[in-house]
Amino acid sequence: MWKRKSSVLQRYFAIDAIVLIAGSIAANSSIQGAPRAAQAHFSISVQFDCLWWSEPQMDGMDPNHPPPKNTRVKLKRWEYTDPIGVPHPDIVDVAVQIRNDSARDGIAILPEVNIQWFEGALNNKASAKWGRKIRLAKPTSFRLAPGETKSIRFPIDIASEMAALSTARQWPWALRAVVTTSASGVTVGSTQLELPIIPGD
Repeated sequence: MWKRKSSVLQRYFAIDAIVLIAGSIAANSSIQGAPRAAQAHFSISVQFDCLWWSEPQMDGMDPNHPPPKNTRVKLKRWEYTDPIGVPHPDIVDVAVQIRNDSARDGIAILPEVNIQWFEGALNNKASAKWGRKIRLAKPTSFRLAPGETKSIRFPIDIASEMAALSTARQWPWALRAVVTTSASGVTVGSTQLELPIIPGD
């Protein structure tokens, strides 16, 4: 009953879809008055992902006694329509990866994430509106050597937001994240992505 075919799983584990890649974002001479320390090139990628079961784990899994989730899965949506085949985790991460593509060293890098919830009545998505921006805790700034890459995760507790809304029969229909990255105090890239959140039937 719980065995999932690869073609079905690939549909939900698609790497592209809602994952937005900022590509190569340059802080160069086009930034008027930017200090030399910020004149470097960075590749910045952002995606939603989570821990979930792997395909081999789901083959014949007992849903009442599941194994630990230990596979990092990229999300194109959160959807509560299948007990195990479609990822619907309690915690979703905004995963940010930054690479220093230049020869410059010693630049202080700091990503910042703001989120918004698209909330409305559980039985009426058309009633949903974007709420206020919420700034997630900043990590400590870090430095990247030439060619070095660093990954940072910002966890978001989706389950708690759902629980808080449930008493009023409300639902978070989508989650938006805006990631802004600065280098030595100068903004070098900003990326926005959204995660649809689909309730069960």
